[in-house]
Amino acid sequence: MALSDFWVLVLKGTNGAVPTVNVFQYMCNEPFNATVEAAEELINAFILGVINSGDDDDLNGSLFTTGQAWTEIEAYNLDEPTAFETRSIAYTGSLVAEQLPRYSCYGFATDRQRRDIKRGHKRFSGVPETHSNAGLIPTAIFDRLVILGQKLATTIDDGEVGALTFSPAVVKRVPYVTSTGTNAYRFPEPGDPLAWFLPNEFVPYPNISSQVTRKRLS
Repeated sequence: MALSDFWVLVLKGTNGAVPTVNVFQYMCNEPFNATVEAAEELINAFILGVINSGDDDDLNGSLFTTGQAWTEIEAYNLDEPTAFETRSIAYTGSLVAEQLPRYSCYGFATDRQRRDIKRGHKRFSGVPETHSNAGLIPTAIFDRLVILGQKLATTIDDGEVGALTFSPAVVKRVPYVTSTGTNAYRFPEPGDPLAWFLPNEFVPYPNISSQVTRKRLS
């Protein structure tokens, strides 16, 4: 696959006054379509497929409290710097309830298909207190998280005739040294080696994910 097939989608929000960020990677079905229009389609598809599809297991459903807001989406191509779009949005969870501390999250992990690439992970804050039983997620809530995980693992499109489709991907990040001498990781750039896989699933953790437990799977 060409590097220009790959897109990054950044979902930004707030939990109270604290910023939240979730990063997703997608592969477009149409190679070399690194355009602003494609970025717009990806944003539309993500809103329709994950945030607001019309059922209660979306990101704006009652799995999350009204204290969790989703405020902005940015989509950009890994290869073409002019192919990007940023859009303000206004969605929140729908459950009016007390919530767990912001670092207590629902956690998801992809399957692992290559030894050289770790699983993809996602964490979402805004968890109602009633959705945790001493850290264990009740069965009824877990079953709903399975449905949300299926949305995260599903190929999405914006519903228009002839629409581009975008499949969830896990792209291996590239190690580099920052200007201050710190070791870090970034997404590949043109000329970098590219390693990736398309996950079959995003499986929810049975327990609430904390800053400690989020790193257990690799």
